[in-house]
Amino acid sequence: MASGDELSKVVDMMKQMHLMGSQLGSETRQRLKQLEAKMKAEAQQFMAENAKKIMIRESQGLDLLFLLDVTVSMKPYRDGVVNQIVTVVSHLEAMYKYSKDNIRVGVVGYRDLHLEPRFELLPFTPVSACNEGCNVIKQWLNKLKFTTDKANDYPEDVHGGLEKAAAPELGWKSAARTIVHIADAPGHGKRLTGPNASFRDDFPNHDADGKELVKLLTRLRLETKVQTYKFIHILDPKNEKTYTRVMLEEFRRACGDPAWIIESDWQGDEEMGLEVIAAASESIQNSVSQRTGAQQPAPERVYTIDPSEPDWESLPAQPITITRHDTQLLGSIQTLLQLIDNGNHIRIKEVTEGNVARVRIALNPFAKGKNRLAYYGRYYPKGLGGGEVHEMVLKEFISSAGSDNSAVVYKAQLEAQTVASFLAEHFNKHAAQAAPQLRVPPVKYAPCDLACVPTGPKTVRFLLIEPLILGGIYKYNNNYGFVDLADMQPYLQAFSHWTYEVTDKRLMVVDLQGFRTLAEEDEVEVVLVDPAIHCVNKDFFPSTNLAAEGGFEAFLHSHMNPKFNAHGPICTTLLPGCCAYREQQHDLARAQRDNNNNNNNNNNRSSSGLWQGGRGAAAGANRGRGKGRGGGNQSDAGNRQQGRGRGVNALREAWLQPAPPSRPEDDPAGSFSSMSSTSSIHERMKAIKEAMDVHALCRKWLREDGIPVPSNLAEAINLCQAFGKIKRQEVADKFHARRVAANKARHVW
Repeated sequence: MASGDELSKVVDMMKQMHLMGSQLGSETRQRLKQLEAKMKAEAQQFMAENAKKIMIRESQGLDLLFLLDVTVSMKPYRDGVVNQIVTVVSHLEAMYKYSKDNIRVGVVGYRDLHLEPRFELLPFTPVSACNEGCNVIKQWLNKLKFTTDKANDYPEDVHGGLEKAAAPELGWKSAARTIVHIADAPGHGKRLTGPNASFRDDFPNHDADGKELVKLLTRLRLETKVQTYKFIHILDPKNEKTYTRVMLEEFRRACGDPAWIIESDWQGDEEMGLEVIAAASESIQNSVSQRTGAQQPAPERVYTIDPSEPDWESLPAQPITITRHDTQLLGSIQTLLQLIDNGNHIRIKEVTEGNVARVRIALNPFAKGKNRLAYYGRYYPKGLGGGEVHEMVLKEFISSAGSDNSAVVYKAQLEAQTVASFLAEHFNKHAAQAAPQLRVPPVKYAPCDLACVPTGPKTVRFLLIEPLILGGIYKYNNNYGFVDLADMQPYLQAFSHWTYEVTDKRLMVVDLQGFRTLAEEDEVEVVLVDPAIHCVNKDFFPSTNLAAEGGFEAFLHSHMNPKFNAHGPICTTLLPGCCAYREQQHDLARAQRDNNNNNNNNNNRSSSGLWQGGRGAAAGANRGRGKGRGGGNQSDAGNRQQGRGRGVNALREAWLQPAPPSRPEDDPAGSFSSMSSTSSIHERMKAIKEAMDVHALCRKWLREDGIPVPSNLAEAINLCQAFGKIKRQEVADKFHARRVAANKARHVW
């Protein structure tokens, strides 16, 4: 490809030759025309590539605003920001190719209503790990006075801080915009303090109807176009309580999009820095998707988030048809690549038998993700009287547009999870064969199917259906270069890289997110959901496929950076053998298929075939039912089962295997474990999350001394005791009690 200067010279030369054209022979003129056409095409391609680079660079520009309570109690946390600002900037520059000299930091400090000055503002300042920008921020923060009137009440002027965060004098302009709000006190008014607050509020009726808060947060989200609002709760050291949780619940209700707000607790300076990097990365990813057209605004359906578990007996038991991809026909990775090259999709098949299966779906979603709503559900595969019931999560797209709620759109998302699960199965096999000494944990995806629920004589509601998983949700990388530096899980980063190499650089599974939960024998495991797949064929997989927008390069840029050590022993051991593994596995699959054909004497021909093209409904599940409607996302699903190299169908069967009946066979409620029949979802979820918090704390303590944390929770607690991280026996006993409670809360199907 010629450079810009070379192209200019060629164009000038061609202009001169064009003037001479009338004096040249016809053959020469024809050659000149061909050369001119070629150079025009090359110039257009050059400009298009430059425009794309400019667009991607602009989309990675970041405005990062720290919104700080600057009263006396918050001074130590200001110091944390000062200590981490260079680390945050240098890590973002290393993580994103075009972030260098493309980050600006601003600060808004607020006090209480009667204190002067009420606010402190530092407009957005360009920063880089190599320039004076970070020093400007640090010097400004160090000079900042943290003042409080001793006669003052506890709440601060949070409303005023939110208003100043949108102030024109800050100079918001970058494509990616993040607010990091750090505070230990709520705002004024009972809506933010809670009706039973234990502290004094001199303005208990401030913004009594909440309209001002709605206006302020909506302005930040929709007018200022802040993509991510990160709030970090500060623990009161005197009584070990946080007083801002009620306020954040109100923030979620008032902002118009609960998923816009991300919360965490202050765990130390370093952890705060990593939280800021993750929040900024979320904004950059959103910016890339929006500016490249991969993610377009769409009208949303009307919904109300209700996290409570429904009264199941009051909900109708609706007919349901379950369909899934026929992975047995896929056979090999090479076959998958051939399908993609030919524009063919994996065939969908119906798995429900007869017309007996029923489902109960909560009326309101319990959670909202970026694109989908999540509903609690109960699935009765053999009907209400069949003695079998499973706790499920059903997800539908938030968009109310008909085009976003067709079977094709749901099938695309399902196909991403099917392919990710298929590749995970082969990653596990390859790791077991080529690197048994590394003891690579198995990569697991939750089973996912397409549910078709009739809503009328000719209409059907589509949803994705998964088991309910109990645990805390984490994101280990995204689809544009982010890697979680707090908990990298090297085997998951290696899996993403492996999928790129084993598919001959045509696919890459990213956006690795899922649940940390407790499995058998105290093992902490990760169960993944909702993957994104970059693919060279833009017609495959959902809009999270950013291959054409540099998704492959974005992952490799951060993954290969020695600053993060994400490209480790698993990669260096497995990647050189990817091509050989793909060929060997294809030969084995072909031999197995030929053997099956000979044994069955073509008896299975009627059930073979592939679902061609990107159109159609979900196999025969919805024939004659007309256009589908539906919507939704976000998952919280139920987990089980280990075993390296197990096929996705075997894993699905293990997860959906009902527990031995604890109730009479004719009881329509079906068979649950004793824990689930006596405890609510939220009680069980709380027990498992508390155990996962213990494991995270052990990981943090051991990491300080460079000690790897065991995946076994009991071993992690004992190791912390052995190295003096847990000094009191009562603390160890408390941690083990949480471990025992989590084991009881596990839902074993």
